[in-house]
Amino acid sequence: MVQECTSERSRQTRLHTMPIPCWLLSLMLDPSPQLPPELVHAIISAFWYRERPSRDRIVFMTTCPLINSLWKDVFAHITSRDIHVPTARYLLYLSSIIRNNNSLIYELHLPNSTRTITCHVDLVKSNDAAQESYTILSNLPNYIGFRKCFPNITQIVLEIRCRFRRGWYLLILSRPRMIWTRISIALDQAPTQLSVLPVDWEIITYKPARDFIYRECCIPTWVTFLDHVTRSMAPDALLDCVRAVPFEDMISRSAYWNSFWRVSGRGVHTETKGDVRGINRRFGKTVRRPFSSLWAFFAEAYEDITWMDNTVRERSNWRDIVSP
Repeated sequence: MVQECTSERSRQTRLHTMPIPCWLLSLMLDPSPQLPPELVHAIISAFWYRERPSRDRIVFMTTCPLINSLWKDVFAHITSRDIHVPTARYLLYLSSIIRNNNSLIYELHLPNSTRTITCHVDLVKSNDAAQESYTILSNLPNYIGFRKCFPNITQIVLEIRCRFRRGWYLLILSRPRMIWTRISIALDQAPTQLSVLPVDWEIITYKPARDFIYRECCIPTWVTFLDHVTRSMAPDALLDCVRAVPFEDMISRSAYWNSFWRVSGRGVHTETKGDVRGINRRFGKTVRRPFSSLWAFFAEAYEDITWMDNTVRERSNWRDIVSP
């Protein structure tokens, strides 16, 4: 399992650093409809499922549907199934087009075709527009609105790609190393009300000083390192489930293979009432129940008021991983 994970991560690292080939750009810019659908599907999938900075993803999302109707249809099929959130405004856009059913791109794809929602933050070279949406999604005390809106959703995934740039533990990292963090929140077995959600998480570091990982004298340094990383990847609502076991146990259970050090675990997120910037409420209200009675009308109004009155405070901790 570790070998497969680290091999895939190594492959993605090499792919991410490669520029988009000229032949791919020419295919995207060629309005000719003669490309077979299978090739268009392969091109769009090749871009969509790799780690990309938000600025690149936004350009792709803006231009790809404009090439021709085939590209638009294939784009809508892929991107509605596995949604990526490059900005906080895109969350508002999604809730709006689903509620009003007025998208010229997605048409009938949303919300029933959606299986995953991913927010990927790339901080290797500079700040990323997805930081704001990551903060919102990681601070949500519950995901009721998303479950109501997307009946077939299986998980929400939060990812960070960065280099840690501060802290005295850099002495055993040799220099700022590439780090990936991932949180996967399972939603497919939860009801529409408050629930307990399984959460899988992992931290992968590229080429740490292997000789110092398991030495007793270095354990406090790695504990400090994991403390900073977990605070960055799970700033508030998800922090308890990521820290379900002591850091020392995380280190003892970790694995090192092919220059990658992987720390992972599983916890549970106990949902509580509340919302962040009304995001839960926006998605929850995309599917309005018909008012069969006056009681149903007042019940809906009470739910709206309750949602608005339970806004939680947002917390974030980007200072250790953003560019200086």
